[in-house]
Amino acid sequence: MKIQTVEIENLLAYRQATLTLDRPVSLVLGLNETGKSSLASALELGLTGSVLRLAGLGLDELLHGDAKDGSVTLTLARPGTDKPVAIARRLTGRGTSTHVNGHPATKGVYDFFAPAGLAQPESVLRVLCNVSGFFDLKPEKQKELLLAMVDQA
Repeated sequence: MKIQTVEIENLLAYRQATLTLDRPVSLVLGLNETGKSSLASALELGLTGSVLRLAGLGLDELLHGDAKDGSVTLTLARPGTDKPVAIARRLTGRGTSTHVNGHPATKGVYDFFAPAGLAQPESVLRVLCNVSGFFDLKPEKQKELLLAMVDQA
C-alpha cells in the first residue's frame, strides 16, 4: 500500500489541503503549530476511522474553525493492480461515515489496502501514524513491521 494523495477539508489546522505523495518516502517538517500533528491525525483518521490521541474531544474541537463537518480522503495504490482505492471519512454531527471508492463501506476497509497476513492492521497503522510509537518498538519489531507493510515478511 502506498498513499498517493491526502485531501483534508475542515479538520484541525486545515480548512482545505491536498497533499500529493509521489516519492517513496515523504518527510514532513515545519515549525510548531504549522499542522504536522494535524496531518498525522488526518492520516490516522483516514486509515483507521478514528484518532486515539483525540479520543474524547467533541466534534467542534476536531473541526476547523466554525465548520459543521469535515473530511479526509486518502487515495491508495494497491500492489498488483493499477486501480487505486479511495477511502473517504466524513465527520458530521451524526458521527463518522466511511466510503470506499464512492460507496458506503459495508465491511472492514482494511481488506482494501492492508497487506495480506498483516495481523491487527489498525494497531500497526496507528503506530506508523505516531512516530514516537514506532520508535518505542524494539528494532526487530520495527523491521518486522516495515517489512510487513511492503509485503516482504
